[in-house]
Amino acid sequence: MRIYATTQEFLNHPTGLNVDNLVADGTENQQNVELSRLLQMASSIIDQWCYQRLFAHQKTETKHVRPQQYGSLDVRVSDFPLKQLISAQWRQTARDAWHSIDTNVIDVFGELSEGHKYSASDAYYRGTYGWGQPPLTVQTTYVAGYPNMSLTANANAGDSTLTVDTTIGVSEGDVLKLYDGLNYEEVTVQSTTSDSVTVTPLMYAHNTGVRVSELPDAVSTACIIIAAYLVKERRAGASVMMSGNVQKLNVVDSEDMQLTRQFLLPFRRVI
Repeated sequence: MRIYATTQEFLNHPTGLNVDNLVADGTENQQNVELSRLLQMASSIIDQWCYQRLFAHQKTETKHVRPQQYGSLDVRVSDFPLKQLISAQWRQTARDAWHSIDTNVIDVFGELSEGHKYSASDAYYRGTYGWGQPPLTVQTTYVAGYPNMSLTANANAGDSTLTVDTTIGVSEGDVLKLYDGLNYEEVTVQSTTSDSVTVTPLMYAHNTGVRVSELPDAVSTACIIIAAYLVKERRAGASVMMSGNVQKLNVVDSEDMQLTRQFLLPFRRVI
């Protein structure tokens, strides 16, 4: 799920905006569809500014890596947080066969939830690789980003199974947040299937469409602020802040956009 905040989350947020006329003479459903589109745009803007997708996704990449003196391969992946290492392999030249890396004996380390890189040891290259040789080619398939999904079926208080649109990136022990207004709650993951998550019993009932996520609140808040900025920019060339100052509505000068950049800076990939 790519959208980082739902229409209901936007409506619950104290933006001070009237979003009942996003579509001229439109129905309530049309207004919600348009608001959802703006939130989708805001989510895309966040991914673009961070140089990576923040929702959980699978990626395969190939890099050149030199073994460390103590024999390990320290591989830094492009996207983070590194949630799951699906497979990894290496070879010394393009003519060589790929050698699998045992993903059960690796260490993941870094910051922001899980990590940015992994360290692996392999007896074969440790016995054949010498200093001064070209770096090894390492190919990694992994899951990065934060689980971010929505309910595809209603859930009742006391239920321990959530039916969702995706479970990519979800692991046992993860703490998921259900963003449902006054019925907001957090649950701990016990197991997963392709379309459901078994969790600790729910305190409240939740309807289809409620967002279930591990995404940091700073990202969701940034999504709402950007969507609100898009609404204000559509309506006028400037807006009055609570301080009484007139805010220019452009991406460079906008206080809204400056605030979102502060929220999102920890999640921005260095390229």
